[in-house]
Amino acid sequence: MSISDLRGIAPGWSRHITVPGTAATSPVTWHVLDNIADLGGPARGTLLAVHGNPTWSYLWRELLTAGAGAGWRVVAVDQLGMGWSQRDGRMRRLADRVSELGALTDHLGLGGPVVTVGHDWGGVVSLGWATRHPDLLAGVVLTNTAIHHDHEASTIPALLRLAGHPVIHRWATRSTRTFLRATLALAQRPLPRRSPVPTSRPTPRPGTGTRSPTSSQTSRRTPAIPPTTR
Repeated sequence: MSISDLRGIAPGWSRHITVPGTAATSPVTWHVLDNIADLGGPARGTLLAVHGNPTWSYLWRELLTAGAGAGWRVVAVDQLGMGWSQRDGRMRRLADRVSELGALTDHLGLGGPVVTVGHDWGGVVSLGWATRHPDLLAGVVLTNTAIHHDHEASTIPALLRLAGHPVIHRWATRSTRTFLRATLALAQRPLPRRSPVPTSRPTPRPGTGTRSPTSSQTSRRTPAIPPTTR
């Protein structure tokens, strides 16, 4: 399967970008979806979309279409080690991912205004980018994410702490579907496996919140983990 075989991906969106290394780092190759070719003129700004688990840049395909229609460039990245980006087996901490995302946007010559759009732990990475680029930042959009707190590792949910253990990590997140199944099981009011994707958002009652669709609703439309072969 190639990216062009997937529904919702326009020709010209998919591209690979190699960011040169420094004295301390090696070059890395990113895969991004970029709708700049669909814009009829100068962009009003850029939406920098950063995914989390268990997905990749395909998550943002409808955002690329809508953004182009509104005059916004959308750059949706595959985080390194995921999707069609380079897989080098390197352990990357939060600061590493923030720095590497910044090196990518510098290489692209990304100018403002920029609105970051982050999902899951990609939201934390996008917030890190935002704090380092206040001169470019125009806004922040966060979905199903959290805010990083230094020195508060004990507040991380036990499931996430366990999944991060070196002995457990590969087995739980790559060799099996344990992490995905456990994460979906944490959802309040689990949905039926074959429930239809809602066509409109529910209207919240006064004084109540609106539940967002869980991953079980979107997993049939969005391939969670793309093929490892290019």
